[in-house]
Amino acid sequence: MEYADNIYISKEINDKKTNKIFKKLKRRKHIRDVYFLTCIEESKNPMEILLSTELYRLEDKGNDILIIGIAKGRDNAFELVRDIYDDVYTSSSTVNLKSYFKTS
Repeated sequence: MEYADNIYISKEINDKKTNKIFKKLKRRKHIRDVYFLTCIEESKNPMEILLSTELYRLEDKGNDILIIGIAKGRDNAFELVRDIYDDVYTSSSTVNLKSYFKTS
């Protein structure tokens, strides 16, 4: 599991909460009502919205997962998806998420 350099985080998650989320991810703890926007190499979908438990399950199956966004709540996750697609299209005139979110 990797994190995008330019990861999107919904406005409802402050810096302190962001740090707690990353710590829980490292310890593979369930994170309640937090959704992860991901690009999964093996998926036919350009983006997946997952809860932490789904994220861990896919990682255990050997999937290469890139986290590109974190949102508090399902509605905020959908808003963040729209924001990401708007930014990607505006900056590159395409919607190629994987090339836009390449990690260093």
